[in-house]
Amino acid sequence: MVSRTNSFLAFKVTKIEFKWIADPNAILELLYTLSNSHTSQLIFQSPPFDLAQISVLNPVQLDADLVDSLTFSFYMQVLDEKKLFGSTLIDLSQNLPLKTWLTIPSNNDEILSVEIEIIKEENIENSFEIIQDSLGESEVNDKKSNLKKNNAENKNEHEMNALMRLYEIDDANKLTGKIEEVKEDIAFYHRKKLIEDEEAAINRLRGLERLQELHKEIKTAKEENEENRHNANTFDAENLEYELEQGLSKYHIENPEKLEEMIYDTKENISFCLKRKRLEEAKNEENTLADLENLNSIYKRIVLKSMIILDPKEVENIKQLDFLEGMLSDILSYPRCTERFLTSILCYAYYKSYDLSQKLDIHQKIGTIDPYDEFRNFLEFLNQSAQGNFPRKLIFSFKENFENKNWENLIKDTEKLLKEYIRPINIKELSRLISKSAQFSGNIENKDIILLIGVTGAGKSTTTHFLCGSKLDRILEDGVRHIKAVAIKNPTLKNISISSHAQSETRYITLVPINIKDSQETIFLCDTPGLLDTSGAEVDIANTISIVEYVKKCRSVRPLILLSSKTEGDRFEGVKKLAHTLARLVPNFNKYSNSFTYAFTKYKKKDASNIHALVNNAIRKIEIPDEAFLHILNDIKNKTKNGAITIDPLKDDPQELIRKILEREPIEDPKNAFESFITEDSRLSIKNQVLIYSKDIEKALNSMNYEIIKYKLDDLKYLASQFAQFEPQYISCVESVIKKTNDTYENTVAQFNSFLDKHGTLDEANIKAYKEIYNSLKTSEEIRESHLKGETVKSAAMVTNIISKLSLAHLNLKSENIDSYILKAQLNNAKLLSETFEDVTPNYEGICREYINLIESLLSSAEFFTKNDNFESFANTLLQAKKLLGIVLGHLNLDSLNEKYSIILNKFVSSLKQRCEKSIALLNKGYIAKNDIEILKKNITIIKSANDTHSLNFLISKLEIKEFLQSIIIVYQQYFDKAKDDVISFINNEETYNVAEIEPKFDEFSLLMEIPDIEYLISASYQES
Repeated sequence: MVSRTNSFLAFKVTKIEFKWIADPNAILELLYTLSNSHTSQLIFQSPPFDLAQISVLNPVQLDADLVDSLTFSFYMQVLDEKKLFGSTLIDLSQNLPLKTWLTIPSNNDEILSVEIEIIKEENIENSFEIIQDSLGESEVNDKKSNLKKNNAENKNEHEMNALMRLYEIDDANKLTGKIEEVKEDIAFYHRKKLIEDEEAAINRLRGLERLQELHKEIKTAKEENEENRHNANTFDAENLEYELEQGLSKYHIENPEKLEEMIYDTKENISFCLKRKRLEEAKNEENTLADLENLNSIYKRIVLKSMIILDPKEVENIKQLDFLEGMLSDILSYPRCTERFLTSILCYAYYKSYDLSQKLDIHQKIGTIDPYDEFRNFLEFLNQSAQGNFPRKLIFSFKENFENKNWENLIKDTEKLLKEYIRPINIKELSRLISKSAQFSGNIENKDIILLIGVTGAGKSTTTHFLCGSKLDRILEDGVRHIKAVAIKNPTLKNISISSHAQSETRYITLVPINIKDSQETIFLCDTPGLLDTSGAEVDIANTISIVEYVKKCRSVRPLILLSSKTEGDRFEGVKKLAHTLARLVPNFNKYSNSFTYAFTKYKKKDASNIHALVNNAIRKIEIPDEAFLHILNDIKNKTKNGAITIDPLKDDPQELIRKILEREPIEDPKNAFESFITEDSRLSIKNQVLIYSKDIEKALNSMNYEIIKYKLDDLKYLASQFAQFEPQYISCVESVIKKTNDTYENTVAQFNSFLDKHGTLDEANIKAYKEIYNSLKTSEEIRESHLKGETVKSAAMVTNIISKLSLAHLNLKSENIDSYILKAQLNNAKLLSETFEDVTPNYEGICREYINLIESLLSSAEFFTKNDNFESFANTLLQAKKLLGIVLGHLNLDSLNEKYSIILNKFVSSLKQRCEKSIALLNKGYIAKNDIEILKKNITIIKSANDTHSLNFLISKLEIKEFLQSIIIVYQQYFDKAKDDVISFINNEETYNVAEIEPKFDEFSLLMEIPDIEYLISASYQES
């Protein structure tokens, strides 16, 4: 009995049985080893029938010589006991003999004889003993070890898949969160004493923990396998290449492709020598033959080792990552606009819809996008623009799908919004496609190429792989059986994938070298995106630009036109569409028609012979005259008269097709033969894009949003550089921007100056409005040279205007009253403007320095005036300094100036006080000498002058100066009164007196009477005395 989980179906072909279960990579690894001792050409084909729920490993078709000596049996693991040929596997194992021959129809309608044998898993290992002699004991032991390891890994994967289905887990990377949720549930059920729920949750937790364990084991195993495979392949490849190089050098062989031909010639020589009984010579030739066959075997092993085994999921991931990387790059280049909002949402939606769980880099990059923030931004835009031009129904669907995380429908809605209302052409994508094609520009120069031309779905990518030697197989994908490349010789082809649907998989030109059999020459196959492409206008435009520009650089061109039964029909409608494209691509088609080869794809053999008749019939059915269509059909008719060229990529020899293509005359003047063009649909798309961008620029100008303007002008300029017919629209937009920019500058400056002249003062609102326009103009400078031809005013002009106004006001105010209100206001204006415009700061600081210099000059003058007792000038000068200090308060650090001002003023007061004290001291000593009178006269005159200087009252208290003068007068009065009393007493007390004795007193009186301004105080007493 065969168990459910260990059921395998083995196909055995001929005599020697070899049973092997592994992934395709392991199969190839074993086959190239076997091919070392058995010359073979390995061609991978699809299974001969479809089996639901069965994982199939591809069988192998071998050369006839090898089939005679080897048998390969491959296994299909049955995942479910579904019915197979009317019976289950259990029924087969019970009712059929151990070895039963069945005849099963294959896909190519041939009969494949198969021997079916049901084999239990534990018996597989025994089959290695049969081929022990072929591989060697150590290598077989390695294979056994690998078999056990692979089998364990497969079991883990099956168990993991079953658990994921059971627990409805889509992403094993999110298991940690799921486990934490279940632990919380267990705690909750335990608190509520819900025993059954708790037990169920515990069982679920065990299952999830087992699933997490399996996930880690599988991930670790894959990483180890990949590293081991890489190391082993690298080491083995290096050894094989060295051995091949030595052998080729020994026999002076430049191209290893010539080995089979040399082997054939050597066998002929051996036969010839044996017939002539030249045994020694025959023996030498046999040794040479052995060496050549060994070299040929090594070469085939190298080729097999170098093949790129395509993992469809990895190929799809590469395309998805490339697509997301492009969108992320675009998002970073967008300003804040609806296109950025929607592209960010679209990128995130695609990311969530892809299976990229192992691609850590993309997770980090996508993390820079906040889709919810961009969603809010878009809704805000809708509210501000009253839903814009978008249909309400579409907006409602868009919101609903975003909120419900319905990623697939959200993608459709977002793409519709972008394509129909924001950007009919994705210019960033167009530029990327053209740039990608440009990578081949240098490689294509002066080369002979075969130019593949065909509508989408004609089989261009399949034909490319076919001609370049890729291993092709027919597989089931998305419910459709189609041909796919499963192993690739040429790494250049890794970006060319084949789809089962009528949509273009190739998005940019690819140049692939092809070796020509029996020739040292190389010709290049130029695979291009499908003309009349289903991928959109971007691919169509990039295609037509790239094809013509690069093909013109070739030395010669041989066009290969592919026509598919799937795209033509009885009336060859596909040719009709293609004919109009060719007529524009090669205007003088009749001149170059001999260079064209027509190959028919996806035609059955029985239909291929009728192609000539089909073309004739299509010509007769032309109802409306169509010259281009008729030229092509007549050319096809003439070239299919003796049979049409059909392509069966699984059976045909690619070298035979290459030979037929090379028989055609090449186009040797591609510069003259090919002309650039774009389709009418693409032209209309560009026209709509230009119209939308023109309106966007007009709106952006109203808000002075030069980020948007730059972005739109960059795209328009790019379009104009590629298509001259759209240059006038670009120039018109540029002129609008120039005019609006200059008008805005002039209006803003005029309003600013008018307000300043009228009011004299600025506030933050005035300056903010001025600054906003300044910032806009500064942003515009990014496009001033690249778009605006240097014809717009620079933002610096607005600063120059400020400086000019400040300087003019400063010059005018120098002649005005120093305490003018306008002076303080103007200085405050300068400060406010310098805080907003850093380029104004030097001007403001310069004005402040002038004030410092002026104040310092005034203080120095005040010191000079006080030394010369010029109190009026001193007071006026110091008052000016005082008022300036008040004006510049809040603009400068005035500590040193205030200190200097205080010192000068205090020094002046101290000098008055000292004069007062000295005068009193002279009067108090009891007698007055002539010299003392001079001092008293000077001091009293100076103090009296200070007291009479009105302006000093604004600097010093008038009472303080008056007190100085009063103090002297009091002492002076006291002195004189005492002297008078002494004279009178002397006269009254002496009966007889000598006048000479009192004469000095009268001399004193006379001297005291000489002091100006106070003589009136003693004049009466003097007369009395």
